[in-house]
Amino acid sequence: MTDSEHGRDAERVPSDLLLEFRVPGSRKMCSGQAQDLSSTGVQFITYQNLVPGTEIQIRILFVNKDTPTLMTQAEVVRRRVVADGQGYVVACAFS
Repeated sequence: MTDSEHGRDAERVPSDLLLEFRVPGSRKMCSGQAQDLSSTGVQFITYQNLVPGTEIQIRILFVNKDTPTLMTQAEVVRRRVVADGQGYVVACAFS
């Protein structure tokens, strides 16, 4: 199935980029590793249990130093436990 058959407006690109995020109002920075990225959102793995509906500030770190860091607001839209129970797969839509 294509992304449009899943009801998605943007193509997902596989990724293994590192990212950092925090819930607004918190000073605690958390980390994750992207699984895929699109122009409208990101899916990543983290040890943090983020509830759908949570707003986060997210920073995606690119390997190429010439590519600026992406910083944006995002909303958690989905979360599931990783198969081995060691963390969560979190899907976010950029605001």
